[in-house]
Amino acid sequence: MRLDASTYHGNTESWLNATRYGNVDHGPYILTDEILEGLLLFRPVPAPSRPMPGGGGGVDGGGGAFVVPLSRSVAIRNSNFLTWGEIPHDEARTALIDSHRLLYLAIHEHQHRHARAEAVRRLNMYGDPGGYAKSMSRLATSGVGRFDYECRDAKFLVGTMDGHAGIGYVIRKQSAPVLLAGLNTGRVVTYVNNINDIPPWGLASCDRHDHQCFFMPMTPCVLTAADLMNGTIIGGDVLGRMLITGRVDDDRYNDARVLIVNPSPHMDLSRARHRQTVHELVRATYDNYTDLFSSVISPSRFEKAEAIIRDPNELWLLEGAAVSYILRPNLVYNAKLKDRMGELFPRDFDAGKALGIPIRSTDKCVRESECLSFAEYVDLSVEFSRKKAAKNKTSMDPISRAHGTIVVTTESRAILDLAIAAKNYTGFPFKVIANDQDVAQDTGNVETIKNNNAGDDVMYSTFTSIQMQLMTGDTIGNCCSNFHKLISIFLGNGYSAGSINNFECLQENENPAYRVCCQWTNTQFCKNKRSGSI
Repeated sequence: MRLDASTYHGNTESWLNATRYGNVDHGPYILTDEILEGLLLFRPVPAPSRPMPGGGGGVDGGGGAFVVPLSRSVAIRNSNFLTWGEIPHDEARTALIDSHRLLYLAIHEHQHRHARAEAVRRLNMYGDPGGYAKSMSRLATSGVGRFDYECRDAKFLVGTMDGHAGIGYVIRKQSAPVLLAGLNTGRVVTYVNNINDIPPWGLASCDRHDHQCFFMPMTPCVLTAADLMNGTIIGGDVLGRMLITGRVDDDRYNDARVLIVNPSPHMDLSRARHRQTVHELVRATYDNYTDLFSSVISPSRFEKAEAIIRDPNELWLLEGAAVSYILRPNLVYNAKLKDRMGELFPRDFDAGKALGIPIRSTDKCVRESECLSFAEYVDLSVEFSRKKAAKNKTSMDPISRAHGTIVVTTESRAILDLAIAAKNYTGFPFKVIANDQDVAQDTGNVETIKNNNAGDDVMYSTFTSIQMQLMTGDTIGNCCSNFHKLISIFLGNGYSAGSINNFECLQENENPAYRVCCQWTNTQFCKNKRSGSI
């Protein structure tokens, strides 16, 4: 059925009647009008009428400005990230979290702004009795979803999710750089898999086999199959020059509507001109929504955060904001995560007295990292808690006063079983929270996960683990693991339930017995361990 484009809010007939690479459409009862307006127009929503368990944000992640885009993140309800809270007596940490939040919102604005005019036209149909429903019904006849927009004036940079590497590496080393490159060049970024010659993503098992099986669409802007088929491949030196300068001296690339980075490389952004362009985007977002920002952040706080964003030594903040934006669970899994967190943690849980113990084991220990046993992690937790109690001058029952609970997450079935069993051990020094519904896939190997068609289940367990670690006041991670570095990004930017989380890498532990070495670590300590001299 061919459609008259003039009927449909300015969309072109070619787009309406084309085969499109559309966004996941969960329907009006999940992707509500309230969420659509918050995502596309930054419209505030009221605060929730009742408190929710310590799960991830929904629209009930808090009330007020920007709550809808912010609460799509993995941040825990009432976290500093969602509430715009200040860290008591720590202006520097407050400014860091503010800068991360502003970068996240600027990325959101960059990815959504081209759809805004279409969204306003659709929403204006409310003024015609039955017009909006009739309009959406007609769009649906053409297969246009509720979160599908043409974005006629946008240019695109298209990346793919690597089918061979683990989630931590793919997001930090490949996907985040593509997103930052899009910001740098003014191009909307999306990730595609399982179309044309682009293979499916091994960590996704729904029918799409792509990023949206578990995560929110990167943008409401939707490309056609022809756009992707005719896109211009970019890579190597050409891509490097574009990252550094924001353009290349070749109109084939500058003028192309769609540039495809396939496969997405491991890109070094250290020389990219992202600092200036991203700061300009943050400033423009702030200026365009001054009234909204004034309700959540003072001008002086904004100025302190803006100074950090301009600082060339704070590259990690850009990476963190990009990672956080990419890893926004979609609406269905967001709800599942919230329900599971409510089952795992009591409503009165004190995150400040919980110690997070994410344990990377199994295949990580074969080549990339030394690994500790569960018993060693327990001893480490006791030692860590005693030191914290001593620092806080707590003498009575120092372990429980510092950390009454350890939160254990792992991909290892053997370690998970030990942690669950420890809940019933008489005399065990801690209460234990562990996810007895974790799939515990015993591997980070993508091929194994893909062969079992378990990508979405593994991703659900993975993000349950991330949110569990956000329910802690202190966390000890193995920084040989890109996954643990993801956790540290969320914790460091105010996503945790506690007012502040202190993340420590095993590699920096005071006790050499716990200072594990990575395959690539070239400190003298690790060299001596490899040589057998210690």
